[in-house]
Amino acid sequence: MVPEARQSTVPIDPAETAQILAQYLSNTVRVYTRNLVVATLLKYVMDIEQVKGLGFCVSIEHGEFINHYFNEHGISTLFLSGKSSE
Repeated sequence: MVPEARQSTVPIDPAETAQILAQYLSNTVRVYTRNLVVATLLKYVMDIEQVKGLGFCVSIEHGEFINHYFNEHGISTLFLSGKSSE
């Protein structure tokens, strides 16, 4: 026997639903982009230790995150900001 469908008693806000979906898609795109950058570097670079580069991030938190992310994936990085003493 199939149970009878019930209508939700919780009102759904379309604007809130759209915002949640946009955030989810934004996060998905960010993860894909990070993975693509790491995969591309490791695919085309013969010796990752010889690579020199400079990256700019949108915030200090973003820079710290990217620094940690790259280091976790075998790409040695340093993080500097306007608050760095050196």
